Amino acid sequence: MTNDLPFPGSGGAPGEHDGPQSQQDYLATELAERLNDPNGLRFYRKITRIYAEPYIRQILHQALNVDERLIRKSRGALFTWLLHRNARLPFRPRAVPDISLDNGLD
Repeated sequence: MTNDLPFPGSGGAPGEHDGPQSQQDYLATELAERLNDPNGLRFYRKITRIYAEPYIRQILHQALNVDERLIRKSRGALFTWLLHRNARLPFRPRAVPDISLDNGLD
């Protein structure tokens, strides 16, 4: 017996969301659930297509381990900040400004 459905496993046409999700969609859904941020699902789908899963999971681990009392906005906002901050550090190290108080007049 052959499967006559146009998209195996989906039971429908392209674009329908009742079929199996991609690994990226599963990860995005997991992020939204674990960060208690269902409104961020679209953003999480986007980042799962940009960043590698191990990197995302590393940042998720960091965000989940921060004490709730230290979080200013939300755990989802913290995750986003960590994601972007850590993503640019290896590529654009920030210069440490010279804040010495020595004015050279000694």
